[in-house]
Amino acid sequence: MKKLLTLLLPLLIVGCATDKMIFFSQPIDEPIEVSSKPVGKIQNFTIVDSYDNLTSNYQNGTIRQIGSSLKAEAMNISSGAKWHVGNFQGMNIRNWVRVQCEVETEGRCVISRYLDKIYYLDFEDYKTKKAEEELKLQEYIKKTKAENEAFEEQRKQWAEENRKSKFVELECKLGENLDEESKPIKIKIEIKKSKSDEYSGNVWYPKSTAPPFHRGYISGNTVRYKFESVTVTDKEITGGVDRNFASFHVLTINRYSGSIESDGGGDYWNRTGECIALEEQKF
Repeated sequence: MKKLLTLLLPLLIVGCATDKMIFFSQPIDEPIEVSSKPVGKIQNFTIVDSYDNLTSNYQNGTIRQIGSSLKAEAMNISSGAKWHVGNFQGMNIRNWVRVQCEVETEGRCVISRYLDKIYYLDFEDYKTKKAEEELKLQEYIKKTKAENEAFEEQRKQWAEENRKSKFVELECKLGENLDEESKPIKIKIEIKKSKSDEYSGNVWYPKSTAPPFHRGYISGNTVRYKFESVTVTDKEITGGVDRNFASFHVLTINRYSGSIESDGGGDYWNRTGECIALEEQKF
């Protein structure tokens, strides 16, 4: 009859090559089954030559119970040498058998078997499966690279379409208003045309002219506002700039002369001036 009381075996300090500490508990009257004498202060063990002869009553997929015994095997990935353990009742059998294998075989080991599951039948099987994994990895890298290149090409196409969609980019000089202290200001206007033949754009004003609670985006010494409700005819380009709740300017650009009018809703805000195209296309 198995004893219900189990004692914690001394802490195992395994191999200077691994520098790891492994814990497990084992019934004192039930020796673990190993390939060769394990490293550490373990006295209660028995040598079992064959993995198939190891003791294991635990079934994969079931709830672990107290007293469930396990078995596992590890294999050196350079030489193919193996080391196994059975009748093991600790929770860390995979790590324990791998560390023991690395100490015993003086090299890196991987789990080759666990219970009835076979990961690597032998050294040749390991090399074959690793080659297959490497091939899959290279195929994945190749596929990912192709996808990234396709996306980059698409991104370039989008950028080119966006560049071509720009209808005109202008720099305009608006004259003085009725205020004696006012000065001419420069604005930049960008207008784009979508695939559906709709127009939109932006207008950049000097930051110094920004009204309180403005609705623009500050960038350096300029404030960018949306150019809204843009209409384009053979003669004119017209649109509005909503600067804040009390300042809505309507800009009208003559495409023949290049003259511009800024209607701010009153004589104080109204200005006129001239525009020049910043790019080759003419307005």
